[in-house]
Amino acid sequence: MEIVKPTLYPKTWVQYSQVCKQYIILSIGIIKVKDL
Repeated sequence: MEIVKPTLYPKTWVQYSQVCKQYIILSIGIIKVKDL
C-alpha cells in the first residue's frame, strides 16, 4: 500500500489563504475609507 501524498492540496490552500488575505486587506481598506 502506497501512501499518496496530497501534493495538490497544499498549493490550493496557499492560493486560498493568499486570496483571503487580499480580501481582508480590501475589506479593512473599505472600512477605513468609510470611517474617514
